[in-house]
Amino acid sequence: MSHEPSLWDRKVAANPDHSRWYIQRFREMAANGADLLGEARTIDAMAARGSRILDAGCGPGRHGGWLAAQGHTVVGVDGDAVLIEAAQDGGSRPWVWSDHLWRHPDEFFANMPASVLQSNWYYDDNLNPEDPEFKAYAQLEEHRYDQVPTASNFAGQTRNLQKTVELCTRVIHPDRLFGFMQTPWRPTQEEFRAIHMDAIEQVARARAWYEGTRR
Repeated sequence: MSHEPSLWDRKVAANPDHSRWYIQRFREMAANGADLLGEARTIDAMAARGSRILDAGCGPGRHGGWLAAQGHTVVGVDGDAVLIEAAQDGGSRPWVWSDHLWRHPDEFFANMPASVLQSNWYYDDNLNPEDPEFKAYAQLEEHRYDQVPTASNFAGQTRNLQKTVELCTRVIHPDRLFGFMQTPWRPTQEEFRAIHMDAIEQVARARAWYEGTRR
């Protein structure tokens, strides 16, 4: 399935240097003494020592890098390769969408470093075991990749996240399951409030199921 380009994607398409401008802007702000770590300090205050933290939309790794320095295990994910490269330069971990695996498994495993965090996705309420998207979770586990499986409700899916959580808790070892992502793929604007609220409710239900299995 395809999804609409995000606002960030549209900005990069209009200006290919947008990501580099963004990185440089915040470097200059930091050099001029701006306090850019308020969000990271808030997370640090809320989280237990040595927590595992997923920084979704990590950008160049400013918050994740600081949290890692405080002793947390942080995984940063972002869809912009330029931002990920900057994050890696700062000591953050690389991440990638895993869909190249679906059609080119030999090439994928021959070239994908074991250190790269994987996010496979299968945006459907009916998970077919014969589909390559379904098989990819087990294939990644067989090759011992860490994973953050991804679900969505962007096209009205009501059970995709729940079924993804149920499947992946069966096939992925807990030490390599770093959490889940829910992706509405819609801007955070009033006209899309309903789909975002539905995504949040789906997360709550899936979390309740997941935590119930761990008791």
